[in-house]
Amino acid sequence: MHLDVRCPQCGSLDQVGKVSTLHAASTTRTTVRVPQQSLTGEWHMARGTAITRTHLARRLAPPRLPARYMLPAVAAVVLAVMAVCSLGALADDPSRLTPSGLLGVIMVVLILAGLLVGAVVLTVIEWRKHQAKLPGFRLRLQQWQGLFYCTRCDKTFVPATRRVPAR
Repeated sequence: MHLDVRCPQCGSLDQVGKVSTLHAASTTRTTVRVPQQSLTGEWHMARGTAITRTHLARRLAPPRLPARYMLPAVAAVVLAVMAVCSLGALADDPSRLTPSGLLGVIMVVLILAGLLVGAVVLTVIEWRKHQAKLPGFRLRLQQWQGLFYCTRCDKTFVPATRRVPAR
């Protein structure tokens, strides 16, 4: 089997390139140093990476990985810390062990525990949604890696396979 990378529209062979190669060649990564002032007023050099893409690189970009929804997980951690602090406040000061003080702390802890359970459930649901999107992403990425681009007629295409006769 042999790939025929001629453009199906114009028949060009010299103006055809693999999409992933053209995207990489049209993307530049540069390490930059920028003067930055801290909160205390001191100046220092911040380092980072600047990514520059041509118009063609933006058009031929690979499919994006599905984003993770992290808010419920962050909320679960915050709520767990708040519940532990509420219990710690009760154990720290014995004067709060009055019936009304104890009831108030128990209510706060129960409310926080309910919110914590809700945040954990939302985290699990969002994680499962993310996992369900991954096979589709992998398929789109595999298809993108097989694409070719003709600069003459500005089209992307999947090359045809043809048999090469045995010698």
